[in-house]
Amino acid sequence: MSRHLILGTAGHVDHGKTALIKALTGIDCDTHKEEKERGITINLGFAHLDLPSGENIGIVDVPGHRDFIRTMVAGAYGIDLVMLVIAADSGVMPQTVEHLNIIRSLGIQTGLVALTKADLADDETLELARLEVMEFLEGTPFEHAPIVPVSAVTGTGLDVLVNEIDALIPGIPDKPAGAVFRMYIDRLFHMKGQGYVVTGTVMNGSVKTGDELYLLPGVDKELKVRQIQRHGKSVSAVCAGDRAALNLSGISAEDFERGVVLSGQRLPSTLMTDASLILFSEAENLSIWSQVIFLTGTLKCKARIHLLDKDQLMPGGSALVQIHLDKPAFLMNGDHYVIRNSSNDTTIGGGMVMDITPLHHKKRSVKLVEYLKDLREAGGGRPLPNSSPTGEGQGVGNKAGGYWPLPNPSPDGEGQELGYRLQEVGGRRQPGLGWIKIEMRKEAGPFFPETIAARLNLSPDDVLNHINELLSSEVHVYNPGSNTILIMNSLDESIRQKVLSVLRQWHEANPLLESGLDAKGLAGKLSFHSTVQKQYLDALLDAMQKEGSIRKSGSAWLLEGFQVTIDKKMQESLDWLDKTIEQHGAQRSVATEMEQLVTAAQARGIGKQKLLMMLVYLAKEGILYFHDDDYLHRTVVDHCRNLLLAELKDREAGINEKEFRLLIDGTKRIVQVLIGIFIQEGSIIKQSFYLKITEKGKMLLQL
Repeated sequence: MSRHLILGTAGHVDHGKTALIKALTGIDCDTHKEEKERGITINLGFAHLDLPSGENIGIVDVPGHRDFIRTMVAGAYGIDLVMLVIAADSGVMPQTVEHLNIIRSLGIQTGLVALTKADLADDETLELARLEVMEFLEGTPFEHAPIVPVSAVTGTGLDVLVNEIDALIPGIPDKPAGAVFRMYIDRLFHMKGQGYVVTGTVMNGSVKTGDELYLLPGVDKELKVRQIQRHGKSVSAVCAGDRAALNLSGISAEDFERGVVLSGQRLPSTLMTDASLILFSEAENLSIWSQVIFLTGTLKCKARIHLLDKDQLMPGGSALVQIHLDKPAFLMNGDHYVIRNSSNDTTIGGGMVMDITPLHHKKRSVKLVEYLKDLREAGGGRPLPNSSPTGEGQGVGNKAGGYWPLPNPSPDGEGQELGYRLQEVGGRRQPGLGWIKIEMRKEAGPFFPETIAARLNLSPDDVLNHINELLSSEVHVYNPGSNTILIMNSLDESIRQKVLSVLRQWHEANPLLESGLDAKGLAGKLSFHSTVQKQYLDALLDAMQKEGSIRKSGSAWLLEGFQVTIDKKMQESLDWLDKTIEQHGAQRSVATEMEQLVTAAQARGIGKQKLLMMLVYLAKEGILYFHDDDYLHRTVVDHCRNLLLAELKDREAGINEKEFRLLIDGTKRIVQVLIGIFIQEGSIIKQSFYLKITEKGKMLLQL
């Protein structure tokens, strides 16, 4: 079964990386005119190699020139093993050092050395070069890496190099595939008759022909995968670790810029992240706040580094930091990054993203540092190197002065200091429980499992499995319809108490109303506006009803056991209102009367809201009739109904509205209100301009 692995080159400019790949694969990675003219690799080059074991690995040829470090980072991001290319006649050079720092900061732990241009060196020179490389790599994860002298011109050592690459494959751990497809685009080009094609290394998840993808940021439209190629061959799907070319519909050249991400879903962007950082030994000190250039994948942007656990970071030292980006990034916890100085001429450090949704740490408290250390432990395995009395890392650097060592792996082979600790769950390696707990505890309300899954590159089922097995005492799970909603138990209990408090306050303010608040009203009181909040509230109310703390009346919710109670003072107010409205009869202006009623009520100490409640109560008791926003006393309605039905009984053709108004000596507005009430109750119908009695009307007339 194919491992979907990528081999990347690294090394100083003009040490023969591209020529070596061509000798190994027959593919020339210098495809651009400018590269041919200048004799150096500017853009990423891609090839693939068939190994004796049957594996077929992708190869990324990255530029060695210091001016193209950004492109180098883009190429190195996502590779599984590195081939460090060092010319035998030149030895370790500045970009050799810088490239080694970069590949290590990106979490790459496996590799070998190709000692190129062996045809230009005698045996003594080759041996000296081999010893220099061994010394250079001492103390790094590559100190025991195979060193193979090769010549792209004569073919010397090529077979040995291929066999050494093949031998490294079984020792490379599987990548956590993740649930969400994500791929930085490193190239976009147009193919006649096919449309636009994008290329990149699949970082997470998988994609197949026909899938819909999103280009982040800036393109709020779905793109469809027409065709897929892997290593130059058409395939139906690709997954994490593959070099892929995707033919997409819906994309245009204007949509593309360096740093955009293809994703299987719309991911939240971030301008701030908590991270671990190690400063390269040749870098200058970093103060509490430092301006840098931030690079990850194909993304490059300015950033400010805020040291959280120390006042100054010395070369070779490590720190917990908060990174403030000047443009939105679509990161995931566990992503690796590198930083360059603000003038962008030196790579100075690198680390791992720990939290893509942090709070803004304005104060560097002891509690914050302890929390971040726990967070680092949850995601990164072993702690940072031991600190010296001054707080800086010890034992960093070597004679070459170019690398920063990581602690040795734990006995079980899990994460290095900047690694992403993985656990074996259901046959899959994935982020551990610590990440999930930390992410959930940051939620200030209900959330879908997909929210946590997307941050950690897991599937929703992975998150739910952890919760069901390990977190049931901390998390409440609701299942409204086909959805699943999660909320921390403490927060769930707090919202339950808030619901009871809101309903209690409603009943106190509306003691005459047997109904309470509907879900929409409760959502407003709780400031619930999002989809997940509203779905959670519906599920919560149903649960509280089953538990017996609340009950539903129609569409409204009220406290279980609530009953309308009328004291002596309230009864006196109701009697006053009943008589006042009855006295107005049918000769009135509804709007004018309402104003007068409010004024009269206020004179008795009855506010407008209380007055409206009393009107609703009288209507419920049958004392008032409401139609739209108008109301009439039942004595007026009953009297006018009797007059109208008696007249209509002997008038088969009916009467018009004017005749009705004269019959009851009422205003036009009152006539409209009465007609609306009578039609709604079914005692009359209106045909054209005429009112006619119904069978129900005839029955009412006989009562």
